[in-house]
Amino acid sequence: MIGDTVNLASRLEGVNKVYGTTILISEDTYRLAQSAIEAREIDFITVAGKTEPIRVFELLEQLETEGATDLREVFTQFASRTRQQGLAVVISDFLDPEGFERGLKLLASMGHDVFVVHIASAKDRDPGALGDVRFVDSETGELRDVDVTPGLAAAYGGAWRAHQADLERFCGRYNLGYVRADAEQPFEQIILTTFRKGRFLS
Repeated sequence: MIGDTVNLASRLEGVNKVYGTTILISEDTYRLAQSAIEAREIDFITVAGKTEPIRVFELLEQLETEGATDLREVFTQFASRTRQQGLAVVISDFLDPEGFERGLKLLASMGHDVFVVHIASAKDRDPGALGDVRFVDSETGELRDVDVTPGLAAAYGGAWRAHQADLERFCGRYNLGYVRADAEQPFEQIILTTFRKGRFLS
């Protein structure tokens, strides 16, 4: 059940300190995702509240987020690797200057079941201030000073809602799973919400 899953994830996070690892996953998680990840077995451990030991694995693919979003390039690199077809979960704000369509089409064309997790912060949806505001692109570091008028704030909000609606419609058209998630949520909760809505967990 979800309660056990969350509890186990919390326990494994603490175990990272013992093994000097960054991300540990259980055998059940590894079995579900093994076609899409690289991992190595670390040990058998018994976590608090359980009597039977479980196998744990270290997730080996750890990519640093940096630079501007380029979904097509990322998925092209992914396609260059030899992988079995399986579930591909894409977590992004999908604010690619070149658009999100080509990248997602490429991923779907590889035969994967694609599930899109659209991450958005409340600050992304609403500038939250009027007057002189300095905007910072979190990916490129570019600064832009803008005089935010009520009309501009309304247009900004409208553009964001249009982007969100376009992405959701695109996913529906191409039979891709879609869920929205708040960036302020803990990452574990975003993953659990995604898997529940995708009916990967009961």
